[in-house]
Amino acid sequence: MKWPGWLKASITHPLLGLLLRVYIGGVFIHASMYKINYPGEFAETIAGYQLVPFWAVNLMALVMPWAELVSGILMVLGVRTKSAAAAIGGMLVMFSLAILVTLLRGIPIGFGCYTSV
Repeated sequence: MKWPGWLKASITHPLLGLLLRVYIGGVFIHASMYKINYPGEFAETIAGYQLVPFWAVNLMALVMPWAELVSGILMVLGVRTKSAAAAIGGMLVMFSLAILVTLLRGIPIGFGCYTSV
């Protein structure tokens, strides 16, 4: 399939890559802020999924938001972008699978990225 010249130029333009990189990084930074400030509520959200052993819930509630924050900052700054993108991609796959498995099991859950209100 041959792409029209203007479409290929638009998709491969460096500015589009920059905007998407900053946007994705910003989303992960924003999502991590609430979890870092309120780890207890985030631990309750993790426990509600019923996928993690009880002893690992608090550890995950403390580590995951910082991994999101660091990956988001690296993406926004453009430092180690391939590594940050791989980490963010892995987290997105993990989050999606956790939500899918939990919903298939019929457990009502909250999203967990922002306030639970």
